[in-house]
Amino acid sequence: MKPPWESGRGRWHLPLAELAYRAGVRLKRLSYDMGLRRIERVPVPVICVGNLTVGGTGKTPAVIAIARRLAEWGKRPAIVSRGFGGAKTDDEILLVSPTESDWRRVGDEALLTARMLPKVPVFVGVNRAAAARRAIEQRAADVIVLDDGFQHWRFARDVDVVLLDGTEPVGNGHLLPRGPLREPVSALHRADLIVLTKSNLAEEAGAWAQRLSTRLHAPVVQAIHRPMRLWDLAKGEAHDLTELRGKRVVSASGLARNESFQSLLRASGAEVEAALDFADHQDYAATQWEMIRRVVRESGDVTLVTTAKDAVKWTQADIEGLTVWVLEIEFEVSVGAERFWNALRMAVNR
Repeated sequence: MKPPWESGRGRWHLPLAELAYRAGVRLKRLSYDMGLRRIERVPVPVICVGNLTVGGTGKTPAVIAIARRLAEWGKRPAIVSRGFGGAKTDDEILLVSPTESDWRRVGDEALLTARMLPKVPVFVGVNRAAAARRAIEQRAADVIVLDDGFQHWRFARDVDVVLLDGTEPVGNGHLLPRGPLREPVSALHRADLIVLTKSNLAEEAGAWAQRLSTRLHAPVVQAIHRPMRLWDLAKGEAHDLTELRGKRVVSASGLARNESFQSLLRASGAEVEAALDFADHQDYAATQWEMIRRVVRESGDVTLVTTAKDAVKWTQADIEGLTVWVLEIEFEVSVGAERFWNALRMAVNR
């Protein structure tokens, strides 16, 4: 389903809805700035990884990369997330199990993160400060990585890392629901580090980096999503990434920007015969699987390729009779890496 700003239906009301949303954001932010709402703190450094827009920036790979680097530095990181479809009340805090948690309960991204980092605790909760305190008390975490928290002003942080999709950093420039922005572009002045992701897929990434650097105090770096691993979902067998070259595939993904996944497949040499675009956080039911099987059947001798985020929701029963490969990616700072990692190291060693 297309977002409102890309749909041709009901656009007449979007300017008024945007004004109402802008007023709501401004009032909420003002309430924190004036001290009318309490900001909660924890006794360890907090690194927040967030977005200015709704989805599509590759936040989960960035969170995984940062937590992995922190562990390499000898830290004991814990990841705290709201979790898509996760905990419902302030009192509910969930520890994500890589093997036992249901993605519908904790969120697909939180489950993927826990599976990619089995030694790093992942907590899900509406009250992320309370979830962080739980991580500190129960898992002796000495640094918190706050997943998707740029607009979660209730929880104090030491570093705000803001990701922008390098292919479309601010969308059409409008706030929800007229555009993809959660806050006005001026909110970037609060950021400590700005990352233009998918820069290898964006011709204007360098120009955007230069433009932002001249207007903001925060360092602006560029990152790519690099294919890391290719594996057979049914057999659990790894494949060499070179096997994608010349491979006829059908892509199936439920992301905020499915076209980025398809571009990555093509850049890896795959021949994308058909692309099945599903909604972000898609819950694959019988209707979706009927469509997938029909397209694969009609495409002939092809391999179905999906994302790691989608794969956590697919069961062996779902894929029976299909050849399914999962393409895992990793976040890599391609321009400004030393500056980026040094800034994070300084923040956690204060």
